[in-house]
Amino acid sequence: MGYTDRAAPKEIIIDVQLPQVQRASDVELDILERNLVLKSCPGVSHSYSLNLDLSYAIDTNAGAAKFDKTKKVLTVTLPVKERGIPKEVSCNEKDEKPHGHQKNENNMTGKP
Repeated sequence: MGYTDRAAPKEIIIDVQLPQVQRASDVELDILERNLVLKSCPGVSHSYSLNLDLSYAIDTNAGAAKFDKTKKVLTVTLPVKERGIPKEVSCNEKDEKPHGHQKNENNMTGKP
């Protein structure tokens, strides 16, 4: 059964200004399902570090990053995974009650 969240965006676009970076290879970018980590590579003259929690789970096998040398901006585009409420719920799933929980009329009225 798949999941969907109608309010979730299809993708997350993150622009990171890096005024001291000369080329994309000067930084390391790691993308996890709910986290983006960017840091300067060893041996470069700048020191950048970004650890960003993402609002939605993203597809770590897709996405793109592009560094604009003129503007000194790294643009990261990350597709959001399907998530949220079930697309389908069968009648049996709706009607099922937790096992082992029975209503006790005495406790409901406050009587022992």
